[in-house]
Amino acid sequence: MASVTGLLVFAFAAAVSGQPLYCTLASKGLIQDIPIELEAVYLQVGVADWDIRIPDLPQCPHVVGVVAKVCDYDAKPEAYFVDLKKLYVHRLGNTRAYGTVKATVYCSPSPLSGSFLENQFGLSDQHSTQSQFSVPNQFGLLGQDQVQSKTLILKPAYNQQPL
Repeated sequence: MASVTGLLVFAFAAAVSGQPLYCTLASKGLIQDIPIELEAVYLQVGVADWDIRIPDLPQCPHVVGVVAKVCDYDAKPEAYFVDLKKLYVHRLGNTRAYGTVKATVYCSPSPLSGSFLENQFGLSDQHSTQSQFSVPNQFGLLGQDQVQSKTLILKPAYNQQPL
């Protein structure tokens, strides 16, 4: 009985703490070289579909890869990178709570690393999850008038230094 009570207390504490419980990893490109962490963004209540943009970063002139952890409270969200600058997210569960996206961009000090390695050695999408989707918009987004979706732009975390 004590262990059941302990589990219930732990589950309640996790729910009250506001931490997302179900997460998905999405990545594209080469997950190597210099990591630049981006600020976490919060997915608003009531919106299921998101277009997350990664801006040009002065401290990362040669992006070779990106990885994102997308979390929600009650169901594992779907997420995939269209390219190194755009992440689609679809929240599957109840959207009455906030979700989160935390991304890291991987930078190369030289322009040869990314496209050169992809073209010469077939290393493109080494960790990509996009292959599981047959069309760019697998969430069935038919247009802004038929479904509510939002766009967010990620920013570098404050502690990141230029290359």
